[in-house]
Amino acid sequence: MSNGFLDMLNAGDAEAPYVETGIADPRLRYYLYRQRDDAPSGSNLPCAGDDIYDYCYVGNKYWGRDHGDDEGIPNDNTRRTTWGVYPGGGAFDNNQFNRTDSSNTQTLNGEGINPIFLSSFTHFALAEAGLDLGVGVDSRALLEAGISLSMDKVTDFSGSLTTTDEDDETIDYAATSADISDYIARVLAEYDAASGNDAKLAIVIREWYIASWGNGIEPYNMYRRTGYPTLQTGVVPVGVFPRSFRYPESEVNTNPNVDQTTADNQVFWDTNPAGFIN
Repeated sequence: MSNGFLDMLNAGDAEAPYVETGIADPRLRYYLYRQRDDAPSGSNLPCAGDDIYDYCYVGNKYWGRDHGDDEGIPNDNTRRTTWGVYPGGGAFDNNQFNRTDSSNTQTLNGEGINPIFLSSFTHFALAEAGLDLGVGVDSRALLEAGISLSMDKVTDFSGSLTTTDEDDETIDYAATSADISDYIARVLAEYDAASGNDAKLAIVIREWYIASWGNGIEPYNMYRRTGYPTLQTGVVPVGVFPRSFRYPESEVNTNPNVDQTTADNQVFWDTNPAGFIN
């Protein structure tokens, strides 16, 4: 899991470049599952002490990786943070810290969804159009509706939402309506305080990005289209950001009408300048 995304959800307990509100996103325990009740260290945290890493470890027992980290992966498959109940049909994080394999009976056994295009996405797209194209819509109201629809979608996923402490007291970790209302209020206050449409657009795209968890296509498209959200700098320089993907070699070799493309080739709708998001 990406440390940058973990921090965007405010999983960490320390200051970092991408802290949004300082309070955990209500979707956090649905999106991500922590398999360990301790922090990574030693051989499980080889990035420790290396200044090239923005995060290395974000805190709160969330084991992730920095963007572009091409070092060998520690033997931590049953330790690192993994998919939660949404959208992959894993387990809801109720502080049980069980391994997410066949021994964990609290998962949905993979009965999740592929969030191809959700109703929330439509509202975020319309909000973007209002800010970027001057379409006559209320982008603020659409942003609010998009977040609300995302919250409804995510929190509708069932799972074992409670646990029992050592005193046999039941603890409920499900997101409450107050949690969601507070989150939306903070984002809207940030939106209202943003100066200019570009700053407001950055907030809309960031919220769309968070709501897109499980869908890599829409964030890739919105990043090429807008340059947002602001992402973690890669640990290892990767050269040109791919503005399009290469065709499969099998297609190029068998279809005489297809010429192989290059990573910097922009698709027809990508009218931004070269180097726009490098």
